[in-house]
Order: sequence, then C-alpha cells, then structure tokens
Amino acid sequence: MSDKIVKNLNFGQDAKDKVFKGIEKLTKAVSSTLGASGQCVILENDQGRPIITKDGVTVAESIVLLDPVENMGATLLKQA
Repeated sequence: MSDKIVKNLNFGQDAKDKVFKGIEKLTKAVSSTLGASGQCVILENDQGRPIITKDGVTVAESIVLLDPVENMGATLLKQA
C-alpha cells in the first residue's frame, strides 16, 4: 500500500465562491472596528478568556474559519 496523502480538491465556481465568502467574513469582522464609530469585538484568547478590542489587526489575526477553503480566502487577505 502506498503512503499517499489524501487532499480535498476544490475547483471551479464553488471554490471561487468559498474563497470570496472567507474574504467577506474577514472583511465584515475587521471593518466593524474601523473609524471613530468603530464597534468593539469580543474574542476568545488561547485560554478561553474573552478579550474586548477595537483593533482590526488583532481581530484579523484571531480569525480562523472552519471551512478550509473559506479560511484560505481569509488568509490570503491577511497576507495582502
């Protein structure tokens, strides 16, 4: 038996839609903190404790989406 690693392949319009959905989710979370009327966001740290912040960078860095393709879209935006 070979030692091949099985990977999920996503392509076509469905994959494109999921990537953009991940970008949209990250954008909504970060944009809510922007400007003088920016809203606070509650995050959970590594110990499970809540953190309240208006810092968009902190919000962006804390986001990990459950869907791997959506998460790729969010990660691409974070790296841009």
